[in-house]
Amino acid sequence: MRFVKYLYIASKKNMIKFLGLTALILLLASCDAMVKKVEVVTDNKFKLQLPDYLADVKGDLNDEAQLQYMNGLREVYFVALYEPKSEFDNYIEIGVFEGDESDSQLDIYADLLNEMTEESSENYKLKQRIDTVINGNSAIVCHQTKKVDGIDTYFVTAFVQGVSDYYQIYSWTLLERKDRYKSQLEEMIFSFQEI
Repeated sequence: MRFVKYLYIASKKNMIKFLGLTALILLLASCDAMVKKVEVVTDNKFKLQLPDYLADVKGDLNDEAQLQYMNGLREVYFVALYEPKSEFDNYIEIGVFEGDESDSQLDIYADLLNEMTEESSENYKLKQRIDTVINGNSAIVCHQTKKVDGIDTYFVTAFVQGVSDYYQIYSWTLLERKDRYKSQLEEMIFSFQEI
């Protein structure tokens, strides 16, 4: 009888430990769902909502980017840059860059940058390309995978047509962390707003 009583007490203690551990795991898992956002304004041209766990790293990720944020522990990265439409549009007008007759200038811009990325990347794959609108601006959003310094990465990239500028917005993480961060990468991209 003592043995049965002992088993009952032991199983009750194990059940309490199991429930406590389960509650802790659920709490930690929900932390990513409750990520705080901060508004970042760049050169009085555009603003974005970025997770507060990202840190500003001017010049570390891309020499030409006006906005660069990262978190090395989570392996989440974000870069945004812009360039005057007039420069690129002039190249189209004089025939330096060409597309199909039905292509918009934004299509030609996105195709050119995707081709340049493909040529300079190992194992590049364009997984999805979506024509969309981001806060009133025509945009093309691409989901891509490629190797960066021998490491498999997952990118969500946007090419956005503004009033006087084209914007390139890149968010990425390790390919193995795609499922964990995909929605956050997309949220950063779709928070873009031209000022």
